[in-house]
Amino acid sequence: MKFQVRATALLAVMVASVLLSGCLVQKDKKPAKTYQSSTNTLHTYVSGNVITYDLTKYSDPPEFGTLEVKWEQAALLQDPFSTTTSYSVLKETTSIYSNGNTSPDESTVRYIEQGSTGSLFLRAIHDITSQLPTDNYWLSDQATVPSGTLDRVEILHSPFTLGDSLQIDFDVMEGCSGSSCLQSLGHFSNHLDTADTAVVSGTRYGTFSNAYLVSYQGLVTTTAFPLPFFDFVDICHTTGSASTLHSGSFYIFPEVGVIKIENSCTSGTNQVVNYTATLRNTNIPLPPPTN
Repeated sequence: MKFQVRATALLAVMVASVLLSGCLVQKDKKPAKTYQSSTNTLHTYVSGNVITYDLTKYSDPPEFGTLEVKWEQAALLQDPFSTTTSYSVLKETTSIYSNGNTSPDESTVRYIEQGSTGSLFLRAIHDITSQLPTDNYWLSDQATVPSGTLDRVEILHSPFTLGDSLQIDFDVMEGCSGSSCLQSLGHFSNHLDTADTAVVSGTRYGTFSNAYLVSYQGLVTTTAFPLPFFDFVDICHTTGSASTLHSGSFYIFPEVGVIKIENSCTSGTNQVVNYTATLRNTNIPLPPPTN
């Protein structure tokens, strides 16, 4: 009888201990941090800034990897039509890594200028197959090969305002020197709409509020092979594709930049690729969390 009483008492103590430890675990569990944007002006990128994303491709089975964007100060970019004109640019490298790979599956290098209010402008795209820094694709807003002038193209407008839209159209020009280019490799178009503000959760940092939701829809058409992959909205484009449709949304937290991408793109073979990319890590300072 004494043994039964002691066993019952011991069991009660054990149950109480388990319940108490469960309460302590729940009490000690910290909620995900929340970051709230207090500006509508895009972060000014500097050499050394890096953003990495968890990349998920929705296939059967799903594929996982990493999308990385980094910025470095580049040497002055020489205009191919003028020996007296050069541009101060940032070298922006976007790389896609399959899960576990240390070498990128694909990369693109773009030369970017940023305006005083945060807007991003594309000046040129490097020929990733060349080791020479002067081998670049240049941009033209003309359907024909330009003579004497090249363009820079606004690819993201800041400050962000609900209802704003931006139409992006340019030809990718190859072999530019002297006063003309050899040929157009293809045409890139994208239409952006700043549709709403949103709360973005599920990132490794926690939750971001007051992010800007930007929807987009566009097309890449190839006139001469190979046209490189050169934008995160066009990940399914491969060398030799005749055309690629892309549409989706990305979410911008102005203090950092793009923190989430939801994209659908269709290659020239009518293969649909759906993927998301969600902020994993960055060395760009975040505002203090609100909790």
